[in-house]
Amino acid sequence: MILVNLSILRFRQLKLCKIAKLIMKYSIIICPKTEKSIAQKQAFRFIQAILRDMEVQHMHRVDVFFYGLAVKSAFYDLQDWQTLAKKGVKLTACSTIAESYQPKEAHPHFSIAGIGQWMESTIDADKNIEFI
Repeated sequence: MILVNLSILRFRQLKLCKIAKLIMKYSIIICPKTEKSIAQKQAFRFIQAILRDMEVQHMHRVDVFFYGLAVKSAFYDLQDWQTLAKKGVKLTACSTIAESYQPKEAHPHFSIAGIGQWMESTIDADKNIEFI
């Protein structure tokens, strides 16, 4: 009886370990150098591809950090980013830059944080991707 219970417990632990290894964590920073950059469009398409894969596997976590000019255009192109946020993508805008582009209250799907928050997400991520 004890051997059976231990083997069931060990099987469950192995199964959880395999599932934990399948979860891919992405940390994405978008920081275009110019207003004509296509970095945000590329990032948006890339995240959509991840989400399509996620619909099949349900095994990804995506954190997106907007920096520089990306903050401004993300706030003005809210509808696209809101669709991603509704699918579980975490959207964060740089607090210092957001102050100059938006009123005091945050957009409902964006969190406002410092660059340290992005650094934390890179430590935790399996893949760090930068769109310039």
